[in-house]
Amino acid sequence: MDTYCRQLERVQRDIENDVHAGDCLVKTMITRKEKDQLDDLDMTMLASAFMLDGINTTGSIIQWFSAPIPSYLHVQRWAHEELDRVVGRDRLPNLGDEASLPYCRAIVKEVERCHNPFWLGIPQAASKVIWSDPLNFHPDCYLDENFSSVHSARLDDPRLRDH
Repeated sequence: MDTYCRQLERVQRDIENDVHAGDCLVKTMITRKEKDQLDDLDMTMLASAFMLDGINTTGSIIQWFSAPIPSYLHVQRWAHEELDRVVGRDRLPNLGDEASLPYCRAIVKEVERCHNPFWLGIPQAASKVIWSDPLNFHPDCYLDENFSSVHSARLDDPRLRDH
């Protein structure tokens, strides 16, 4: 809990000193503290819950990404070529690159399809046969989609979503 208390205190100091604190959950909670009737313990508990949940889901996706990739050399090769072409070798990719990395985005979507971290959930449209080859890893099935998973999740029609 000390870690989250220190984070809360750091963001509070940044706000008080008019230092750009960035957009984050902690800053939002601090600015809405009185309106939402939050005390420091409430904010610390909320921040830790979101952080720990985020670590678990992200860690799970990374683990499952590591499982199929060694078996699919063509997937590795295509992703590597796309990264070299879009990002190059002198920097790391960033969020601004996502729209230009459709194959890498398709790999992430396919990992999420094959090994969803929310394993207790019922798949959308579970009564239909959606995937022609559901037991194999095929990121190319997402290449016709030109939007991110975030955009997909916001679509009004659930049949158009990628998950």
